Amino acid sequence: MAKIIDYSGNHLSQRLLFSRGMSSTIQVVNSAAALILQAFKDSDFSAKCF
Repeated sequence: MAKIIDYSGNHLSQRLLFSRGMSSTIQVVNSAAALILQAFKDSDFSAKCF
């Protein structure tokens, strides 16, 4: 099976895995930011809030 290589020399499959990993990381950061912002609004930093 031929490997697909982009112009930067990276294997396309490696770039796709990186992209999915980055997407997952951004989703986690986005969710955590929403919880933290809500805690600031409510002034509630209790364990049950998180």
